[in-house]
Parts: sequence; structure tokens; C-alpha cells
Amino acid sequence: MTEVEAVSPVASGSTPYARDLSVFDTLSLPGPSELLQAAGRDSDDEDEAILQAFESREKDYHELHDQIQTSADLLTNLSSFLSTFQTDLSSVSGEIKDLQHRSKDIERRGGGRRTIEKPLRSLVESITFPPSLVSLIMDSPVSDAWMPAIEELERILSDVERRKGRVKAAMDAERIGEGLRITATTKIRLHLLSLLTPLSTSIAINLPVLQTSILLKHRPLFVFLLKRAPSTAAEIRRSYVWRARGYHETGFRRYARAVGLVRARWTEAPELMGSVSSASASHPKSSAPPSSSTSQQPQYRAASIPLGQDLESSLLASSTIDGEGVMLAFQADSKDFILPPEALFRSLMLVLLDNASAEYTFLVRFFSRSNSATTGNFNHNSSSNLPLPSPGGTGTGTGRRTRLMSESASELGAGESASGGLGRRESSLGGGRRESSLGNGNGSNGGGGGLGGVAEKDEKTEMENLWHLVFDPALTYCQTLITTLLSTPHPPTLPSLLSMIRLNETLLVEIESRSTTALEAFVIAQKMTLWPLFQKGMGANVDSLKKLADLAGGEPKPDTSLFSSFPSRQVSKRYTSLFNSIVTLSSPTEESMLFGSLLRLRQEMARLVTAQASKIKDPAQKEAFSSTIYDGVIQRLRVSFGTAKTEEEIVFWERARKNS
Repeated sequence: MTEVEAVSPVASGSTPYARDLSVFDTLSLPGPSELLQAAGRDSDDEDEAILQAFESREKDYHELHDQIQTSADLLTNLSSFLSTFQTDLSSVSGEIKDLQHRSKDIERRGGGRRTIEKPLRSLVESITFPPSLVSLIMDSPVSDAWMPAIEELERILSDVERRKGRVKAAMDAERIGEGLRITATTKIRLHLLSLLTPLSTSIAINLPVLQTSILLKHRPLFVFLLKRAPSTAAEIRRSYVWRARGYHETGFRRYARAVGLVRARWTEAPELMGSVSSASASHPKSSAPPSSSTSQQPQYRAASIPLGQDLESSLLASSTIDGEGVMLAFQADSKDFILPPEALFRSLMLVLLDNASAEYTFLVRFFSRSNSATTGNFNHNSSSNLPLPSPGGTGTGTGRRTRLMSESASELGAGESASGGLGRRESSLGGGRRESSLGNGNGSNGGGGGLGGVAEKDEKTEMENLWHLVFDPALTYCQTLITTLLSTPHPPTLPSLLSMIRLNETLLVEIESRSTTALEAFVIAQKMTLWPLFQKGMGANVDSLKKLADLAGGEPKPDTSLFSSFPSRQVSKRYTSLFNSIVTLSSPTEESMLFGSLLRLRQEMARLVTAQASKIKDPAQKEAFSSTIYDGVIQRLRVSFGTAKTEEEIVFWERARKNS
């Protein structure tokens, strides 16, 4: 069936028009033969016959005419219908095309809306304050739940501030954000000040615990203040600085007083290498051999050396960070407690190092602006991500590196009250050494989390100035105590000074590894004090031994006891003790300077032995005298640490014995 047949009522044969046309199938017109027969007649007859023939069928002709007319009308109507249908089809086709175009346009617009859906949703979410956040800030006190909330508030405020010039909704949200900012700032200020209150009420609080377990956990709150309320952040920083300043000042004042009491009990004074009294020379057998370059009160030195150690080992232990714990301040209450100057110097410097490095690290991690900038969005768990050394706080009585406190407060209460709360370090340092989080870059940390560039250097300088505000009073007490340790009437011996120098060099390395650059100037100042004292002492010993050798080489005096065998033996013991101590404590970078002075001492020592031997007339006694001195020197050198310098010294004295 064609399209016309499908839609046309005529083609279906079911209309009246179709039934009228069927008459043509039964209508019979005059055939040709009938017309010819009529034509063969007369004209009148023909006309009449034709007329009769047509008249007899007039009705049929009328019907045929009507049917033809009807068919013509039907065809006209059909043509009109087809034209209308064609027009309608064209219109429908155009509408279909229009719908197709509209469909594509709608699909294209839908795709565009789907494309901007995420950015638009992100925009709405970024400038919308969730009801839970608003309720927390407005109705709840500061708690752990504020840490992620304050981060979210900071993010929303930053987005609103960035978009307010282009988005009208952001301008409306800005007013809400300002109200939340003011409320949050007020509550955070009161909360942080309440956390700092214990620092100004009692020195018994453990400052490192307060810093690591409480304050660092609240760093996101301070970072919020840095960005949204700088004046309030400055107030919090000032409050901490002055409270911590008083805390450290009190602690170090008490500790310095305790160390000073112990220092006053040490009355062992150094003697020059060539100083020999006539009283001691006249009784050589009753004089105890000196254990170092000092000999007045060797029992003090012996009592201060741990069991199983000799002098060199004791000096070496005092020149390193690792090893025994430092002096507890309450130990000064015991009148029998004594320590040599180098051990007291070590105790003071290690307590200072631990507390100063912990304080500097905290200041950088908590107050530094670059620390928050380099780590991006602040993390409320950041206190557990970055290591902090664990020195004992100045208020609780320990200076331990690997742990803060294992003792209970009751166990330390008496010690703190008597000592001012500075104390000993853990004997093992392996677990407590801090990686440098301030100097190499994580941003974790390092010297301040990888400080670099002009802004970062300014930030580092600001942190160092902040540290000095906290620690300068404590440094003053430390400097005063160090001056007391080095001063007369009982200054340290040369081995003691060299032990302090070695410890000071170790401290400089440790300061660099901890990135505690603020303390470096103080330690360098001690180096500049100790080295001249040591060089001055070495020069004085050389001069005194030279005078004794000159005296021995001159004409005999009436007091001939001064030229007996005892002065050489006494001086040789002092010489070997000093030599062994210097060999033990020397470093390759300073060997030339140290052993240059020792070479001068050796020359004067050899000259003294030769001069005294020359006074003996009997060759056998002369040889016995020289051999006794040389053998004693060699024997004492052999029991020391075996080094190349020791072997060279032994070879020299063996050659001198052979030549004698």
C-alpha cells in the first residue's frame, strides 16, 4: 500500500464517491455498429433514430454526466487533500527538524550545565558555613574538636575573601564569617592564655611536656590567630616569652647556685711543672705521686673518678656528650659530694644544651610563620609528626635526653624544691638524638623547616631573637658560673681545661646537628675563653720547667736537697701525666699546637734530667739515676692509650736512656 493509499479515504474504497463510480462498469453506450446503421438511413430518419437512441438512454447519459462531474469533483477534492497533506508533511518535517535542533541545543546546554556543576557546587560549598561549624564556634568551648573545625573555618574565610569581589553571595557570607572570626579569636585567646598560666605559678611543671603534649597540639589555633588576628597572636607570643623567661631564669639560677656550692668544695689547685718545694723535696718517700699536673689534694681527684676508671678515662668521659648522667642539683645538699671542674662544666653545658635546643625547636615549630607556610594547611596532629628532643625541664629535676620523666612527681618533689629542678641526662643517647628538622627541608622542621631565601632568613633571625628573649637571663647565670669554674684561687688544671675544650667542640657539632644556631655564639665564646687559658697554662709550665732546669745546671747551692733525685722524679711524673692526658684528649686538627708545647716541655725535661745527672760524680750512681728516671717515664707512657704520638715519645726516651 502506497503512502497516498494509506492516508486517502478514496483509495480505501469505503466512501460514497467510490460506490458511484462503479456505475461505469455496468453502463452500455451505443456501439459503432448501431451508430452506422442509424447513419445509413435517411437524414430525417437518421436524426430521429439517433435522437431516439440517445433519448432512450438520456437518463443514462445524465447519470454518466453526474458521475463524471462527481468524479471530477472528487479528483479536485483529492488533489486539494493531497496538496494539503503535502503541505502538512512539509510542516511536520520542518517541525521535526526544529525539534531535532532544539534537542541538540538542550543536550548541549545540559552538557554545559553538567560541566559547571562541580565548580558551582564547589563554589557554594567553599563559601558556605556549615551549621555544625557555626554551632561549634558559637556555642562550644575550645576543645580537641576545634582543631579540624578551625582549619575548615580558615579555609572558608580564605575562599570568601578571595571571591567577594566577583561573587555576590560571598559578600553576604563575609559578614557571617567576620562574626565567627571574632568569636573564635576571643575564645582561642582565653584558652591559650589559660594553658600558659601554670608557667607563672610554679616551676614544678614539666615544660617539655607542656610544650610537646599540649601547646603543639593547639598550634592550629595559634596559626589561625597569626592569619586572622595578628595582634592577638603577638599577645600570646609575648605572654609565653615572658613566662618561659622567668621559668628558665629561676631554674638556671637554682641550678647554678647548686653547681657553685660543689665548685667551692674543690680546693685542688694546679701546680706548675717546675715548682718544687724544699719541704716536699726533703721527704721524697713520703710524698704521694700526683695523679695529674696537680698534687695538693689528690684525694679529691681520686674520689671524683668513677670506679674502674683512670684519670685519662675520667677526663675523656667529661669531654663527651655520651656517657654518665650529669649532676643533679639536689646532690649539692650533701657536703661530701664533690666533682672536678670539668665534670661540673659538662653538667652545666649539657643541661643548657638540652633545654636551649628544646626551647628553640619549640619556638620555631609553634611561633614560626614560615613553618605554617611551608607545610601548607596546618595539621592538628602535627605535634606527633615532627620529633622534638626530650631534655628535662628546668623545673622538674632531670636533664634527660631520651625521656622526659619516668619518676613520679612525689619522687622528684624534694629534689626540685632543693635543687631548682635541673638534673641529669640519660647515660645512653642513641634513642634521643633528634634529626635536624629545622635545617633541611620538609618543611618538617629542619632549622625551621628548611629556611631559605630572604623571607625565611628574616624568619630565622626573628626566632633567634625570640629565643634570646627567653634564654638570655639563663645564659647570664651560666656565664657567671663558668667564670667561677675557671677563676682563682683554684683554677682548673691543664687536663681539665683541655677536657672542657673537647666538650665544647663536641657541643658545637651537636648544636649544628640540632640546628640550634641561637646557642652557637655562647658556645663559641666559651671556646675563645678556654683556649687562651690553656695556652697560658702551657706557657707557664714551660717557663717554670725551664727555670728549674737552669737552676739545676748552675752551681750547687747550699740547699743541696733541691738537687736530689726527687725533683726529677716528681717532674717526670707530672710530665707523663700531662702528656697522657693531652694524647687522650687531643684531636688531629689541633695536634700541631698541642704537641708543639709538649715538645718544649720534653726538651726542658730532658735538660733537667741531664743537668741533675751531671751533678752526680759516681758513674754507677749517675747511670742508675738516669735509668730510673727514663724507665719511670717509659713505663708510665706504656700504660696510656697507644697512639702514634705515644710511640714517638717512648722512642725518644728509650734513645735518651741509651745515650745516658
